[in-house]
Amino acid sequence: MSVFYLDTSALVKVYVAETGSAWVRTLLAFDRTPTVFTSHLAVVEATCAFARKRREGTLSPGDHSRVLAAFDYDFAYRYNTLVLSIPTS
Repeated sequence: MSVFYLDTSALVKVYVAETGSAWVRTLLAFDRTPTVFTSHLAVVEATCAFARKRREGTLSPGDHSRVLAAFDYDFAYRYNTLVLSIPTS
């Protein structure tokens, strides 16, 4: 079993083809059931990244809907979220 922490930029590469997408997809495909951790903030950050790609024309409206649906499913059922905080003194 493989365990990975993916930040938002790496998660976006799973759903949208860009530099590094092949590497991230290969990393996740190496193990049939990798355990993936990410920040609880990734859902907001990725949703914003997908919206930006739609505004810029990188994603069509249909592709944007499909990407959001796939990401929402994976975030709910595939990824483990961590609440990251800065310790106070």
